[in-house]
Amino acid sequence: FSKTVDLSLLRRLFERHNALLRGLDLAVFDGETEAARGALLDFFAGPEENYPDGLIADLHRVAELGNSNGLRLLQEQAARLRLNLVPATHEGEEVHHDPKHVALRAFLDHPVIFNAASDMLALEARVSLAEFAGTAEGIEARLDDETKAAFERDARSLFEADMRGRYCRIGWYDDADEVNIVVTHGAPVTMTPIVQDDTERVISFRAAEHAVLAYSAVTGRLKVGGVAKARRGDIA
Repeated sequence: FSKTVDLSLLRRLFERHNALLRGLDLAVFDGETEAARGALLDFFAGPEENYPDGLIADLHRVAELGNSNGLRLLQEQAARLRLNLVPATHEGEEVHHDPKHVALRAFLDHPVIFNAASDMLALEARVSLAEFAGTAEGIEARLDDETKAAFERDARSLFEADMRGRYCRIGWYDDADEVNIVVTHGAPVTMTPIVQDDTERVISFRAAEHAVLAYSAVTGRLKVGGVAKARRGDIA
C-alpha cells in the first residue's frame, strides 16, 4: 500500500494527526518519492507508540472499505449522490484503481460517501434482527428535519444513559419499500495496560459501534439490531 498509494493523499492523512505524530517528519513528503516511501515503510515497521490513536482509527476505517466489497459500496453511494470518486481519466486510458486507494480518497475528499458506505457495511453485517410489529400496516414513516433531529436527540440520550458517551451519527437510507437507519455510537469505555518506552501505563478508549433499524410500511414491521436486548424496545 505505502509503495503505491498517492503520497499526496497519505500526507493529508498524516497531517490530520501531526500534533501527536512521532518518528516521522512530514517534510519527507517534499523530497524524492522513493525516499518518502522508504521513510513510510520505516515508520510503520517502527515502534507502535509512535502512531497516534487517531491515525490508527483512520487507517482501520479505510481498511474496512479497502477491498472489493468496500469498493462496490463506495461506488453505489457515489452514484446515489451523483459524485465522482476518482479524478477523470483521458479517453481510452486504462484505469488502475486499487480499492484501498479509492477508500482513502473517499475518506479524505468525500466523507459523506465514505460514511454512507460504512453504514451500508454495518447494515450488511447485521444478520440477526429483532422484529416489532405495528398495530397497522401501510403507515409511512415521516422523515423530515424535525423527526430526524428528535430521533437523534433521543438516541444520543439513550446511549449516554448507558455510559456510551454522547457521540451519535445517524444515516438515513431508502431501500425499495424499507427505510434503513444506521446509528453510529460509542461503546463503553475500555481501559487496558500498555507498555510504552519500557514502562507500563493505562490507556482508555471508546470504540465505535453500530445499531441498525429497518422499517417497512407495507408490513408494518420494524427490525432492530446491534442494540442490547433490554434497549431494543426503547430505540424502537
